[in-house]
Amino acid sequence: MKKLLLLVLASISAIPLIAQDIILFKDKTSVEAIVSVVTDETVEYHQFNNAEGPLFIVKTIDIDTIYYENGDIQYFIPIDEEDNELSRTVEVSTETITKSGLYSSGYGSRFQAILNMTITFTSTHGGPGVDFILGCRVNDCFFTGLGIGLNTLLNYNRDASFSSGEVGIFYWDFRGYLPVKRNFMPFLDAAVGYGTGTYRGFSGSFRSYTNTLYAHAGLGFESSWFNLSAGYTYLGCPGIPNYIEGNVIYQHQHAGYIRLGIKF
Repeated sequence: MKKLLLLVLASISAIPLIAQDIILFKDKTSVEAIVSVVTDETVEYHQFNNAEGPLFIVKTIDIDTIYYENGDIQYFIPIDEEDNELSRTVEVSTETITKSGLYSSGYGSRFQAILNMTITFTSTHGGPGVDFILGCRVNDCFFTGLGIGLNTLLNYNRDASFSSGEVGIFYWDFRGYLPVKRNFMPFLDAAVGYGTGTYRGFSGSFRSYTNTLYAHAGLGFESSWFNLSAGYTYLGCPGIPNYIEGNVIYQHQHAGYIRLGIKF
C-alpha cells in the first residue's frame, strides 16, 4: 500500500525571483499559489492572483514539487508504509538548485523549433519571407538557436536601382525574455549571420552576391504556441553593376520587418 511522504530537501541560497509559491504537478502543469496547509494526504492553497478567493485542496499524490517564495523546495516521493527500513532522509545535492525552467515549462519543451513567416519592407522594395529556427530555451529569460530562411525583395518604385531580389539567410538568433505572466511574455530578439542571393536588374540581367552581412533586431511577445515581433533588419552586399553608366551601385538594404512565428 503506497502513500506519500513529504520531505523538505533544502533551502536554496539564491534570492527568490518571485513572491509566490509555485506548485508543480506530476502532469507538468504548474500554478502560482499561496500554500496554507500541507499534510501527508493533501495540500491547501489559494491562487496567488486571488488570495481572498476560494480555497483549493489537492491530493499530494498528484504533486511533484512545491517551490516556496522564500526559496525552500519540497519534493513529494512515494514510499511503502510497510517498509520500515526505508530511509526517510535525502542527501542534499551540492549542485545549486534554482527555479530556472518553471516559466519556460509553460512555453513548451526546452528544445524548440520556430517557423517564422515574415514581411520585409524598404522605401523601394518589399516582400514575403520564411525562416526556420532550431534552438534551446536555456532558462526563463534566454533562448538561442540557429536559423535559416529566404527573403524576397519585390520592387514597387521604378526609380530604384534594381528590379527585385532573393536573399537566403543563415543566422544565429538570441532572445531575451522578461519573466512576467505566462499568457504573454515580452522579448527582445537579435540576430547576426550571413546572407547570399541574387539581385535582378530591370534589363533582366542577374547579379549574384556572397559573403553578405545579415542582421536584425526587434521587439515582440510570445505565448505558449506563437510569437509576434517587429523590428529592423540590415543586409549589406557588394553591389550591382550599372551597365548604363559603367559603375557599381552598392546596395545596403535597411528594412523593417513584421514576423509571425509558430512554435513546435
